[in-house]
Parts: sequence; structure tokens; C-alpha cells
Amino acid sequence: MTRVSILLAAMMLGLASPVLADEEQSQQPSKGSVRVQDLPKPIPELLDKIQQLSRKIEPEISRLGSTLGHELKVTVKKLCDELQCQERPETK
Repeated sequence: MTRVSILLAAMMLGLASPVLADEEQSQQPSKGSVRVQDLPKPIPELLDKIQQLSRKIEPEISRLGSTLGHELKVTVKKLCDELQCQERPETK
């Protein structure tokens, strides 16, 4: 359960990074919006740190996803093989 939570949190951070970068690039805020530069000083610094961490963990998330995909394929193949063996009548 812990790995799933970490993976989900990392994915959310990864998805948030491009959105936050787009907000920083906009020069003219729309009515009622807030630019990152307008926030109190610690908030933009924290956002930068989050983006840095996100860039560091994205390769690890990709690797874990790839490993998980491979493990799922192997497990499904084993299950299918087991089911086929059970469906065939045993010949002696």
C-alpha cells in the first residue's frame, strides 16, 4: 500500500510540474488569478523544490512502471498456462 501511495503522489507531482511551469510563463494574469511571483516568498521556492524532486523521481517511476508491466505479463502468462493445463484432460 505504501508503494502505491508513493507512486500516486509522484505521478501527481509529475503532472503538476508542466501546469505550474505554464502558470509561471504567463505574463498577464486573467481577472481573479494569482501568478506564482505574486505568492509569498516561501511558496515559489517550495514549488521549485517540488519540480526538482519531480524531475529526479520521474525516471524511477518509469522504471517501476516498466518492471510492474513485465511482472504482470509474466504472471498473466503463468495463470493462462495453469488454466490451460487444468482444462486439458490428463492422459496416463
